Amino acid sequence: MTTFNSPPVTSPQADLRLLNSGSATVTVNALPVTVEGTTVETVPAQPNGGALNSAAGRSLVAGTIINTPITNGQTVNVQFVLGVVTTGNFRFFVNIEALP
Repeated sequence: MTTFNSPPVTSPQADLRLLNSGSATVTVNALPVTVEGTTVETVPAQPNGGALNSAAGRSLVAGTIINTPITNGQTVNVQFVLGVVTTGNFRFFVNIEALP
């Protein structure tokens, strides 16, 4: 995720920070769908918030998945909330990791 002091890819460059989000119900094709909130992992403390090359900024946890793991082939809808410190161009990459 782009943030301050990251290598310039495009100009002007945005400064984004991951934020916690709560679960919500949204309507998709006239049907209610639960969207799980995510929590930024906070170890170690990050005075500027989490972003490029920070342990806190690269890891998000969806609480219900931690408490009740999903099974093979099951899906979960999650939402990402980003704080915009500086507007501009940005990149947001998602890499899913799971235990066997």
